[in-house]
Amino acid sequence: MTFAMTRPVRLDLESFARATGLHPDMVRRLVALGLLDAKRDRNGELWFAPAEVAAAARLQRLRAGRLAVVEHVWDPTPLELMVLGMRS
Repeated sequence: MTFAMTRPVRLDLESFARATGLHPDMVRRLVALGLLDAKRDRNGELWFAPAEVAAAARLQRLRAGRLAVVEHVWDPTPLELMVLGMRS
């Protein structure tokens, strides 16, 4: 049996924020709301899978109002609306 001797691909908070164009504080808020998935290491630092970049892009499109139809299938909480910069 053989094992790959490479580390899993993941992005730290700063790299993720840079890749998505989001401020690190906004990324932290989106993680706290459960809108982005991140793992914490022993030091409490956030780490993101590369697929979360696409999830962040979807959230940015929602925030820009390009997917207004989502309001018909997703009933956001007032806190989610506030974080996404949308009005109810």
